Amino acid sequence: MLGGISLFDFRDFEPERYGEKYPLSSWQEFVPYQESLGQAVWIEIDRGQVASQFISGPDLVLRWKADNAYEHTIMPDIEAVHLGPLPISAFKRAFLVGKGDAEFHPLACDRRP
Repeated sequence: MLGGISLFDFRDFEPERYGEKYPLSSWQEFVPYQESLGQAVWIEIDRGQVASQFISGPDLVLRWKADNAYEHTIMPDIEAVHLGPLPISAFKRAFLVGKGDAEFHPLACDRRP
């Protein structure tokens, strides 16, 4: 739709309330990882560093409606977008999680260009 990178924005996220408001959302398919893939890497982004290219979840819904882009599915309010390449310098932390993991495992973030 926008040519950006889809991101999850779980700031102030409450799963039960979200599920009531958006019962068809499939966020659980991705969190903590897609079962078919068996693991996932999660990267925390420095929002301040990417603010000029970041579209929040609620703003993305407004744009989706304004553009009548209903042929593209989104996860309302929690799917955000970064426009353009996402610089590695914006990575704050990274984690690996997979089948059988009781917790997320920290990964080193090498921020060199």
